[in-house]
Amino acid sequence: MPWCPKCRQEYLDTVKSCAECGATLVADLSVIHAAEARQQEAQRERVVRIVGPEPMLAGIAQWLERSELPFDRVEDGLGVPAVFAERVAAILESSADLEREGDVIRVLGPATGREPQLPSDPEIVRRSLDELAVDPAGSVPKLLALFAGEAPRPKRWAAAQLLALERRNVVALGDVVVWLAREGYRKPLFGLVEEVADAPPPGLAARVAAELPRLDTHGLLLALHVLTRLPDRKVVKSVLPLLAHEDAEVRVEADEVLMSATGFDVQFDAEADARVRERAIRQWRAWIAENVRD
Repeated sequence: MPWCPKCRQEYLDTVKSCAECGATLVADLSVIHAAEARQQEAQRERVVRIVGPEPMLAGIAQWLERSELPFDRVEDGLGVPAVFAERVAAILESSADLEREGDVIRVLGPATGREPQLPSDPEIVRRSLDELAVDPAGSVPKLLALFAGEAPRPKRWAAAQLLALERRNVVALGDVVVWLAREGYRKPLFGLVEEVADAPPPGLAARVAAELPRLDTHGLLLALHVLTRLPDRKVVKSVLPLLAHEDAEVRVEADEVLMSATGFDVQFDAEADARVRERAIRQWRAWIAENVRD
């Protein structure tokens, strides 16, 4: 007697498909059971990494222990079995700002409250470039709202329109990125930067770096994370002073920017006392003076 592989319903031999879900019936469920077992085993073996500031990782590790959830210390963070990753991410979102990239959960810092929302307009994708250029103040926020979604095609389209508007001198992408960071639009900001990171417009990283002294702590964290995705040695002199920032998370992100821009690492410890940090800052200052020209 055949079975539905999804609903697990048994049918007469004359029936070929499931009346509930339409799936083709199979003669033996053991094959399905074996495939599911293999898939579950693969999920158990796959590890999702949690990375972020060390003080937050220490707190997460304590929470995982109390919750009796399995995890391991890995080189740059914590590793949890993939089968528990969604549960862990859902709970962390209540107290931290997260970014998910494949098998990496990046903890950006403590939750900063509900993210503001940009005005959305499903019809924006039907507008021509000329129509968008006529009213940039109205159309650009709606383009940016597309980067907060999950679908890749609207993001690619929106990035192409913004780059085209920049070529027409209608908008300056650097100013757009700075505005998103200042106003706290994390998802649209990261979505936009992800789309242009492989071939960023000239001067984009420098424009963001020039704004760093005028941003509050949350804006700084967002802007520095952007600069890690836009490696550019021209920004390192602007970022270097932030290694002495009063906020440890800012110091961590600043060091990440320097490493991504230069490929160099002085083993800076953002949690060390000021004298230890100053020694590492002197190393950075000396390396930059020798290897980075204006």
